[in-house]
Order: sequence, then structure tokens, then C-alpha cells
Amino acid sequence: MSLRHFIVIAAVAVSACQAPSVALQSRTSNAKEGPSLELCDVEGMQALDIAREYIVLHGSRERLLAEAKDSSSEAVVWALTERADQGRIESHVHFATEKLFACASHAGVNVRKSPDEVRLCYARVDVPFFLTAQREVGATKSAAIATVGEILNDRTFYPQELIEAVANAVYDTSRSSDKKQLMSKTFWSCFNEGQ
Repeated sequence: MSLRHFIVIAAVAVSACQAPSVALQSRTSNAKEGPSLELCDVEGMQALDIAREYIVLHGSRERLLAEAKDSSSEAVVWALTERADQGRIESHVHFATEKLFACASHAGVNVRKSPDEVRLCYARVDVPFFLTAQREVGATKSAAIATVGEILNDRTFYPQELIEAVANAVYDTSRSSDKKQLMSKTFWSCFNEGQ
């Protein structure tokens, strides 16, 4: 399967990644800073999802606006697309990190991590996102690991062990592997390392 073909298939899976209330519920037991950081994490994850679709999967502003759940989502879409079109956003993980830190600053919450550390954690959320997309199109676990390993080929951000461990969870038929929960678990596992 070509990278372009995989990206098109993955775009179909993006719409499932836009439910902040599910994200908040799944992270409640993981966050150590209380509700403010949880709410900021919801903003950051929403920004990550929208930015991934627009920057990585080359989605359209119109589609993102049509899928926006509320005026807050619409504002994120407009802010992202205008800045991205002007070349002022380095990557989807940079945009999400900016949103998380802006929210935390506004709420007076200490994030406890540097922007570089948060960017790494947001980058790692791509692993369950792309593995789940592969599973949804019928790829075997080994084929999904190989394909995602080719797409996410920077082993500093995406260690092979992480890809394999997440693939085990994605392809575990003995339990439900909800994409949002896997994405959340991947983020918070990274975020809480060394705590």
C-alpha cells in the first residue's frame, strides 16, 4: 500500500477523533494536575486531531468546519488553517503543544513538562491513530506494524517497541480497543514518564 493511499484511508478515521467529552472522561484518572490540566489536555488533543487532518492528511478547511462540534472547534479550525496556510505552523504536534500551554497559562496550571517533552508525547499519539486506521482497513498486525513503521520512521519519536506494544493493544481481540482511549493512554504514559 502506498503512503498516499494509506493517508487517504486514514483520513476516513479522523472524524472519530473529534469527541472532547470522551477524551476528558478517558484521561480523568491519568491527569495529576486536576481538572484544569484535563480541560487543557482536551483542547490540546482537539487541536492535535484537527491539525493532523489538515497538515498531515491534507484535509480541507471546509470539511473541518463542517465537522466542528461547536464554536470553539470552529475557532481552532480557523486559527490553524490561517496560520498553516501562511507557513507559520511547523507541525500538528507544535500546534497542539501551543494550545495546551496557552490554556494552561490562562488557567494558571503548571504543565510540569517542557514544550519539547509535550511535543514528543503528542507525536506518539500518531502511533495508535495510524495503527487503528490500518486495522480498520483490514491490515494484519504485522502489515500494520510495517506500514506504520515506514510512515512514522523517526525512531527518536516513534520507537519500534512503542509501535509494537500499541499494535498489540490495537489488535487485541479479547478487549475493545477504542481509538480515543489508546491515544489518551499513549499520551499520558509518555507525559507521566519519570514521575
